[in-house]
Parts: sequence; C-alpha cells; structure tokens
Amino acid sequence: MQEMKYENLQEIIMQWKDCTDRGIEFITSDKKREFLTYMEIYENSILYLGALHEKGLKANDKLIFQFNDNKKFVITFWACILGRIIPVPLAEVKVEEYFEKMFRVGHIHGESYVIFENRTYKQF
Repeated sequence: MQEMKYENLQEIIMQWKDCTDRGIEFITSDKKREFLTYMEIYENSILYLGALHEKGLKANDKLIFQFNDNKKFVITFWACILGRIIPVPLAEVKVEEYFEKMFRVGHIHGESYVIFENRTYKQF
C-alpha cells in the first residue's frame, strides 16, 4: 500500500469527504452516542462554513471558539480548515473565567471573531 503524503489538513479532509463507512463517534456527558461518517462531518462543516461566510468571515480571519459539545467543536474546526479560517480553539474553563480568557486570547491574536455557546452567556 502506497503511503499518501499531504501538505495540510484541508487535503486530508478532502481525501475522506466521501467516506461513508468511517467517521467519529461522539459521546455526550449523559453517555449518549452519535456516530457521524466523515461525509456527514464534511457536509455539516460546509454548511457551517457558509454560515461563517454570511457573518463576514473569510480566509485568514481568526475565529476564537470554545464548545463543551465535541461535535460542535469538530464541525467548527473542520469548517475553519476548509475555509482557510484560522481556528483558535480554547480549552474549557470555568464560566467566570471564560470571558477573561477570551479577551486575553483575542488581545494576543489581534482582530478576531468569537463564537461561544448561548448557555455560557446565560450564566452571567
């Protein structure tokens, strides 16, 4: 079997975008399982990328995000890679530290877009 060489993550995603028999299984905190094929993740990521474009994001923009939901995280990350948007994922932090961390990261990275879950905002 010939070893494939890739230049970047986008090439890897494009290689697997039509795969319907492999993917990622997501397990939620309440132990529910959801399996998405690579094709489904790709299709969801393309739809999400369209929404990001509608909000004004374009190639080389930075997107700071943090999701507790791993499926949202993967789809957002793939959307960034496919759209050549620079993903800046944040590790999960306590709610009271969330905005402070986001602002610090934004300050380091300069002009950036930010996405966060509504439930994080509602806790303030």
